[in-house]
Amino acid sequence: MNRPGLSLLVFLFSLTGLCFTDTSRGEEQRIKTIYGVVKEDVIITSKYAKFSLAAPLGLSDKLDNSSRKTDELLIVRWCYYKHREHQKNLCRFLQGDRFLFSVTSPSFTAQLHIKGLQVTDAGFYYSVPSSSVKEAVEFVPDVTQLLFKAVPIAQAILNVPQLEVKKAATLSLSAIGFYPKEILMHWLKDGIPLRERVGLSITMYVNGTFKAMSTVSFVPQINDHGKTITCRITHKSMNSSWSQRLHVLYGPVNLRVEPEGNIVKTTGELLELTCLASSNPTAEMSWYRNSMVLLVRKTRHLRIRVHNISSNDQGVYRCIASNKLGKRQSMLIVTVIDPQINYEITDQQLMVIVISVSAVLFLVIVTSIVTYVIVRKCRVTGRPEEEPVYMVPSRPTADVYDTLKRDEPKEPSAPAKVPSAVVYDTLKRDEPKEPSAPAKASEAVYENVYRVKSYNPTTA
Repeated sequence: MNRPGLSLLVFLFSLTGLCFTDTSRGEEQRIKTIYGVVKEDVIITSKYAKFSLAAPLGLSDKLDNSSRKTDELLIVRWCYYKHREHQKNLCRFLQGDRFLFSVTSPSFTAQLHIKGLQVTDAGFYYSVPSSSVKEAVEFVPDVTQLLFKAVPIAQAILNVPQLEVKKAATLSLSAIGFYPKEILMHWLKDGIPLRERVGLSITMYVNGTFKAMSTVSFVPQINDHGKTITCRITHKSMNSSWSQRLHVLYGPVNLRVEPEGNIVKTTGELLELTCLASSNPTAEMSWYRNSMVLLVRKTRHLRIRVHNISSNDQGVYRCIASNKLGKRQSMLIVTVIDPQINYEITDQQLMVIVISVSAVLFLVIVTSIVTYVIVRKCRVTGRPEEEPVYMVPSRPTADVYDTLKRDEPKEPSAPAKVPSAVVYDTLKRDEPKEPSAPAKASEAVYENVYRVKSYNPTTA
């Protein structure tokens, strides 16, 4: 075949893009390792043993141009596989703007320039000459393993929301742009690990780096104000920590007045009162005397002074501290004494007081005794007496009459005289004219007595 025909054949093979590796020789591929950094560039080289003199016409001239791209010359292409066990079975040819190919001569060294490394670029790379170059070189390409160095955290964001006492809050720290994925994040408060449960979530970016977010929830207390919260990170690339002071909001607490307790002053002296309270934000504090406002100010301690105190300055003093989260107050009594007034009690005044109190007590005791006697007597005399109940048969006999006569009281009460009068009238009205009257009178008396005793007012 003449030279023009050979050149045409080489061109046709180049258009087809048929690429393969030479396995017939059985040479073992050499593996070398290089390290890259995410977002930076890297160059991978593959050097062949030598260039053959049997190269097609014009090919050596093309190889001399070291700046020409492979997609123009189609002399060498690059293959990539992810894992060692995959090798050529899952090999794919590289293409895209991030991959630049070049060949240098006379050493016939192929170069792969990768722009803006991504974590997904980690793997194995080797070059494959086209069929037109196959006979011109000793085909023993090198295999390059691309690994990545640990990438430190590019940015960390610690988020601490507004904290309010006794209300649960969630703190978070976001670590952005690190590699590899493994990372540990711990939370501490003033150097002491938090016992609350910590959450951790990890996501991967397109370039292969990772973002981790750690969260912790806790209920702040008043004594947490001003303490330092810290998130400590352990990663292959770095060990670091991020901290922030806690700002806890709470209402007025520990309100007190100095001096403590009620105060007694003498006319003309100095009265000085100080009110102190702790709060966040700072409370508005005010002093009152009775219902009159003396002083108002936004502070943590408020002091008032009264010079040349007089009786007009005495009364109930109140200190009030308040903010949007609460209100507290404290009070005391101030008494002012005039030294010109004698407040001592003489013996004569004391005697009068003792006698007066004794007289009052005596009257109370006497009144109590008289009242008790009267009430007791009323209860005794006011009780009704029970009248006797007589049970007589329908046909009375002489024994019954004798019993009635025997039981009759010698001095009957007023109700008992009524039957006697009735009996007398009956005896006088039924008295017989005949001499035998006494005997009949006895029977009449008995009959009328029986009638009277058996009288029932309810049936009358």
